[in-house]
Amino acid sequence: MTNTKNAPAIDKLDHASQKTISAIVTPKIAEGYLAASANLRPVPQKSVRKILTDIRGGNFMFTGNPIKFAPDGKLIDGAAVLSAIIRANTPVKVAIATGISYAARNAMDSGAQFKLKDALVNNGITRANAVQAALNGIQEYENGEFEQEKDPFRPAITIPASLDFLAKNPSVKQIASDAENLSRKLGFLSTKQVATLLWIFAPVSTEDSAEFFKKLHKGYSDGEGDPVFVLREQLIVNKDAMSKLPNRTVLAITVKAFNLYRSGETVKKNLTFVGGGTRAESFPKAK
Repeated sequence: MTNTKNAPAIDKLDHASQKTISAIVTPKIAEGYLAASANLRPVPQKSVRKILTDIRGGNFMFTGNPIKFAPDGKLIDGAAVLSAIIRANTPVKVAIATGISYAARNAMDSGAQFKLKDALVNNGITRANAVQAALNGIQEYENGEFEQEKDPFRPAITIPASLDFLAKNPSVKQIASDAENLSRKLGFLSTKQVATLLWIFAPVSTEDSAEFFKKLHKGYSDGEGDPVFVLREQLIVNKDAMSKLPNRTVLAITVKAFNLYRSGETVKKNLTFVGGGTRAESFPKAK
């Protein structure tokens, strides 16, 4: 790392290759780098102020800890240094690393781990807590986490993967909002659980899904063996139970109740789901 020339512009960096150089980053170059931020988390202003003070006082030291770029050209680390360079309006020598994977960046993070919520907020997503919960639940379902025989090569749920999933499925934002509201009304299903169920039910019938949750909330019965009423009573008991039903079981019996509600069938006893063992059931499909 002997290069002490001005750093190349963002579009001149070799992002595909794993390499590290040292170079002088000017305020203009820093602006270009920051504009390519992956927005994985908020820029830590306390760190910016500390670095800014060091730069202005002539005490900033080249440590070799690099500004990092992912193979897709996104800035994934170093926003605090770049922000300080811009505010100080002073060129600074830093290390620049390219070709760093998002997974490696997470592993190297010695501070707070990147959080999906922070990335959502930085990307202008409102109700970020609810959207984060919805994304986690829906992606678990889509990735086969509820299946008895899990695919060992199923994709990992990472921040970039979650943001990409949201971009391809913008309806998740409305699902998250509806799920948060329903969760508060129900009191016995989390936002994550409701969002996952709304996602599962949507391809079958959004109207029936809305009526199902309305009935689950109001608690009225259409007669003995009403599957929605039976489910409601089970979930109320489960809420305060010392040993709660696993998340997969809660979702499975709710899907079963939804299917029975749509077919007009009744139940004679509590809804069940065998999640493991020799008599294990496959996770039910909404129909």
